[in-house]
Amino acid sequence: MGIKDLLLATRVAEPGVPLAPFLVLVLRAILSRVTFIVDTVMVQFVLPFFTPLFDSKLSGRTYLRTTGHYLNVSVFVMGEQKLLLPGAKRRGEGNRSLSPPTVPGEKVIYLTNHRSWGDFFIDLFLVEFQGAYLSRWAVFAVLPIACAVSWLGRQGLVIFFARKKSNVDKNALLKLLDRHFEVSMNGGLIVYPEGTRNQRPYSNPVKFGLIKYAYTRRIPCQVMISEGKERVWNEKIFATRLDKRVTVMYGKPMYPEDYATLEEFVEKFKESWYNAWATVYGFPTSEALEAAKPFLSLPSDMDLSPESAAKRRRQARRYKLQGVAPLHKHSPSAGSVVLDIWRGGVLLLVVIATLRLVS
Repeated sequence: MGIKDLLLATRVAEPGVPLAPFLVLVLRAILSRVTFIVDTVMVQFVLPFFTPLFDSKLSGRTYLRTTGHYLNVSVFVMGEQKLLLPGAKRRGEGNRSLSPPTVPGEKVIYLTNHRSWGDFFIDLFLVEFQGAYLSRWAVFAVLPIACAVSWLGRQGLVIFFARKKSNVDKNALLKLLDRHFEVSMNGGLIVYPEGTRNQRPYSNPVKFGLIKYAYTRRIPCQVMISEGKERVWNEKIFATRLDKRVTVMYGKPMYPEDYATLEEFVEKFKESWYNAWATVYGFPTSEALEAAKPFLSLPSDMDLSPESAAKRRRQARRYKLQGVAPLHKHSPSAGSVVLDIWRGGVLLLVVIATLRLVS
């Protein structure tokens, strides 16, 4: 294997792009890995300890918002459809509520694509911080501190479930979801129907367990397909912040009461899911197009090539998070300042004790 083949295999270089001098490519690879390590340490160890200084309620929402700002994420929206927030009054397609829910019981399930670990920071931006994640316990082993802050906070941003060998304890999972919607102030739930990470430009086969749950519980759903999350954070190639742009497309809200049967509701989900994939990514192969064609309802003259999809993404509009309150609504009181100083002292003692133990 030559140097060029080695660089292509390790994704340091890209196919079809003239190779720069060898040392420049090696330096690029080293800097990319160093950036990944620094960002991992910041997200995993530093930001979780500093978050309580800005939020007396130890809100996981504040931690994930801070992480998103640290990674410098920029969100762009394709199409005219807007995000459906929990508790939004139904006044026709595209309407929304700019106020976060104030009581438990307001529900929405967001069905989105899973690209990388960066999804756990970015998808919350895309639903305006009004959602919780459904995740396997295995993620806790990968991001223990981040998951602990999100799980233990009052907002309930992570719902963990356990798999028994290759299956999920469905009854336990359903009870867990019912409990979440009953007590949590986060009425949204972010779900990955593909069930695993997928960085290909077309969908994996989807699972319909949560679609059936939403129909039986009469919970509104919305498809949300995004592109670019794996360039913000990509654990597969040990790289972060290759790009800060994330493009998202929201499907039309789906209300279970509008469909007489579960089968009709599932078919509507498939239509919304594959239409969004086609609009955002296009179809790189004829096989991918043939697999999705039965569910597409896009204009017949619409160009579904990857090049046209990339052009549509470039034309997307910048998205402002209108429904999110600032970190500090009012000037800090004397009591809050004293509390922040106390927390800072405790944090400093923890850092000193840790360094002494390490040394």
